[in-house]
Amino acid sequence: MDESTAIAAFVGNKSAYYARVWQCKDGEPRPRLSVNVAAVIFGLFWLAYRKLYTPLLAVIGIMLADGLSISALEDTGMIPAVMIDAWDLIAPLVYAAVLGGFGNRWYWNKYQKTAAKARSASPDPLLQEAYLRERGGTSLFSALVLLAAAIGVVALAISAFGV
Repeated sequence: MDESTAIAAFVGNKSAYYARVWQCKDGEPRPRLSVNVAAVIFGLFWLAYRKLYTPLLAVIGIMLADGLSISALEDTGMIPAVMIDAWDLIAPLVYAAVLGGFGNRWYWNKYQKTAAKARSASPDPLLQEAYLRERGGTSLFSALVLLAAAIGVVALAISAFGV
């Protein structure tokens, strides 16, 4: 199966965009540097929608560690409140920049691993394509589950802390 067919099977909608972004240079399987605007705007929801669960969990873990660290530092008074307030304003921009800057690369890595597994699982191009469609694509359900979880966490915080 040729690369454009494999990308189309894996990505589904927006495959033309990713085929363009992931074009290889000098035979190297490296996508060009790009910013994924959808990842900047939708952040964690974009990761869930594109089934990028490992980066999703990693970023959530980093965000939790960041929040707990800032809270602990604020409680101890080790950092002035003005610096914590500044970080609270800047952090969402930092996270958006990281997700936007690395999003296409993370998606490319997942595609590469999935395509390699498809090729090793069967020499039949039709079975490879089916494998890519099953493991790739998008999941609106995952994004909605993440949204429901976020709403639940906010509701819990409001009820527990009266925020």
